[in-house]
Amino acid sequence: MKVVSIPEHGDALTEGNGEATRLFQAFLDEIVQRLNDNLLGTQVQLATYTVTTLPSATAAGGLIYVFDEVGGSTPAFSDGIAWRRVSDRAIVS
Repeated sequence: MKVVSIPEHGDALTEGNGEATRLFQAFLDEIVQRLNDNLLGTQVQLATYTVTTLPSATAAGGLIYVFDEVGGSTPAFSDGIAWRRVSDRAIVS
């Protein structure tokens, strides 16, 4: 797939203040978008668990999807001790 906004040879890449020109910034933004799409896909898919099958929460920073949480399905994160709902930080129960 061809990158659309490629600067031409001799085009300025930065403005006088050191910021990227609009064309160069568009080029960089497009590269970042393509890398993210190729590495992560168009969406990140979280591992799904039920409340009774939650993995250990000892590694802080993990992110999962709890299918049968009270109040409905929700993303949850590990604080190193427990899994907490992203919406209100309450412990998943």
